[in-house]
Amino acid sequence: MIPRGEHVDGTGTLPDIVKAGLDVLFCGINPGQAAAKAGHHFQGNGNRFWKTLHDAGFTPGQLTAVDDARLPEFGYGLTAVVPRASRSADEVTGPELLQGLRDLEAKVRRWKPRVVAFLGKAAWTVHTGSTQVTWGRQGLAFGGAEVWVLPNPSGLNRHFSLAELVRAYRELREYVGAAEGISRSMQAPPEKWSEAERPMWLSRSLPSARCVASHRSGEENFVRDVETGSRRSTE
Repeated sequence: MIPRGEHVDGTGTLPDIVKAGLDVLFCGINPGQAAAKAGHHFQGNGNRFWKTLHDAGFTPGQLTAVDDARLPEFGYGLTAVVPRASRSADEVTGPELLQGLRDLEAKVRRWKPRVVAFLGKAAWTVHTGSTQVTWGRQGLAFGGAEVWVLPNPSGLNRHFSLAELVRAYRELREYVGAAEGISRSMQAPPEKWSEAERPMWLSRSLPSARCVASHRSGEENFVRDVETGSRRSTE
């Protein structure tokens, strides 16, 4: 894990929240300054990551940024292409992004997540050299992992409403669920969640017939050709 701490310029960094063999590793461009200062991923005001994650069925209870270290309990992790925090992702330089992608690919080979989910198109656009990146599942692997590109949940990304974010992230959740059955997070639900919550989470964990049929036929249900401007927003 990258230690929590400060860069010499005071911009800060965040630790990777990860363990080997995760279902999904969520990857932002770089941390926002508010997140780095707080020491937790997706801490910024208006960031919709944690709400989207819950509403899409990834977590049985509503987590917040201070719970970020718990995410591997459910089979998911967090990292960023560039560890340096900034006010805006526009401040990330081209050389930083290229080096960050090289470093990230080495990490992915070591951690072996099943899926790397890039939040925003910027990093995958640089990696592939394509200006025609679409949303959803990609045809190329990264460090041996499957790749999905999802909208950036930053509050600065006004191209996507919360409902649209949830729909996009749910496609990934159902894709993972269709292959794995009931997710590992349901195998040992935390004691503090009520019995009433668990049946609701179980129903979310079971893949829908539509999702299974869709992925068996090779369709991609959430592919949009809209550029979000994700380079303008960080975690």
